Amino acid sequence: MKRTRDLVYRPFDTANSISRDFLSLKRNKQDIYFAAPRGEPAVTAVTSVSATPPAAPHQSAVQPTVEAPPPSTTPTPITVGPVEDAPVSAADVIRTIVAIALKKSAKDVSFDSSVKALSGG
Repeated sequence: MKRTRDLVYRPFDTANSISRDFLSLKRNKQDIYFAAPRGEPAVTAVTSVSATPPAAPHQSAVQPTVEAPPPSTTPTPITVGPVEDAPVSAADVIRTIVAIALKKSAKDVSFDSSVKALSGG
């Protein structure tokens, strides 16, 4: 890995002031893994809302705004029916290979054009 870094990435890293570190599971275990301190949960969520009593009708008091709790980050389950396997046609394989070689998307490759026309010369 270090030789590859020296051959491929060294000029880019030097120009952009990037230093790459190589970590080992045996020597750098503390840097790789995160362990929450004992007795504390790994993730804490704060969802407290303070309510104030309403002001009397003869007093003009400004009510504090209560922020809504953040939306839930848990994804909603999606039910999907069974998906049938479809055979891959030879045209799809050729279109994909030509698109990769020309660095274009597969929808931009048409069979009506020649390779010379697709490649722009």
